[in-house]
Amino acid sequence: MIKVTNQWDVVCNYCIALMEHMCTFTGMSYGTINILLFVIFGPLSTLLFMAATVSAIWFKGRKRYIVTAIFAVPGLMIILAVLLTCAYAMCTMP
Repeated sequence: MIKVTNQWDVVCNYCIALMEHMCTFTGMSYGTINILLFVIFGPLSTLLFMAATVSAIWFKGRKRYIVTAIFAVPGLMIILAVLLTCAYAMCTMP
């Protein structure tokens, strides 16, 4: 067991346990889940929301809403997919 030195260690240990539990029901390795969450999905959703913000500033009229939605909706879908997977993993943890 890892020695807990502060409250952030407790949060970190819980997140590691959660990701290890996600490995059991997804069939992916811990490294694969880590790469998906922090190297692919995190930066991708950030870039999509940045593009949505820039398009909301630059475009005018009805076109603004369409272009902003094109970038914002996939970003929201990525975040919801990650949150729902984590919520399911938390509910099924022993």
